[in-house]
Amino acid sequence: MIIFTFSQWIEFCNALYVEAKWYKTGYIPSLQEYLNNAWITSSGPLILLHSYFATVYELTNEIDDFPDIYDDLVYNVSLIIRLCNDLGTAVVTLLFHRINYIFVFYLYFSLNFLKKEKR
Repeated sequence: MIIFTFSQWIEFCNALYVEAKWYKTGYIPSLQEYLNNAWITSSGPLILLHSYFATVYELTNEIDDFPDIYDDLVYNVSLIIRLCNDLGTAVVTLLFHRINYIFVFYLYFSLNFLKKEKR
């Protein structure tokens, strides 16, 4: 249990480090790069893992299968958390001239769609 939790924290910290490097260098990742990192930094995997441990009566060998059994659930819930957070902070990030990646993607794809519509 402790090793699994520790590895999740390491993955979370590494993902935050990646986002910090993007911000510092001004790098705008592709949508796929962003989403691959964003679901981890939403803290969804950590919250769900700790919730799982808090509600389990007895720890069994099932914890070894946790990533395989709940992989899609954890990914989708975490992605929803992150996208809601990004949309909620879009106005503030624009006011302070900071980068909100999901908002940049939204504008980029919306403008390209509008250009195609005009043709």
